[in-house]
Amino acid sequence: MDLNTAITGSRLRSCTTVKGCFRKVNQGSSVTRMGLYEVSCLIGLVFKQNLTARAGAKVPEADAKMCTMTHPVADPRAVADPRAVAEYRIPAPALLAGDLVNTAPGGEDDWQQVLSVHTAETPGEDADAAALIAEIGDRYVMVRLTDVAPVDSPVYFSEGTALAYGLDGADDGPVIDALSEPDAVRTFLYTRFELVTVRSRPSI
Repeated sequence: MDLNTAITGSRLRSCTTVKGCFRKVNQGSSVTRMGLYEVSCLIGLVFKQNLTARAGAKVPEADAKMCTMTHPVADPRAVADPRAVAEYRIPAPALLAGDLVNTAPGGEDDWQQVLSVHTAETPGEDADAAALIAEIGDRYVMVRLTDVAPVDSPVYFSEGTALAYGLDGADDGPVIDALSEPDAVRTFLYTRFELVTVRSRPSI
């Protein structure tokens, strides 16, 4: 059900206060199957529509569309899919080995796995890491990550060899040349106050 249909077809159209709208939702309105955000958004639109109607005006239909466009409502199929994951941010000192971190959020996502986390409280056994932590103190968190570079070009096979299409006029080349070294590692320094983008793991 879209919000326009819910507004015009549900019992919410008769409510005159926000509290009254919530009461009608609790009484079994047809919008109870919608998510919490959608219900709240709908209530706001209905309340606005009722007030505007009493003033003799008409609420633009675009309001209902914008209500859904401005909030990333999850696809029901994704919610039910056990492979679905969520992205969120945590303080850098809370990172743990095995976490998946996006080192470039808001741009071209770059997901890497945390190998180790070093702080003033837990510098770790690695001599180099411990020496750096001793120098910088508790201002920063040192995080070692995998360095798995993406292969941006499509891949094809020619005479048993995997090749990647060249970019920007470059010649095609062996895929193996575009891969990261198996033991490649990146080392990042986050401040103790930074929030780092991580993601949950699938439930399967």
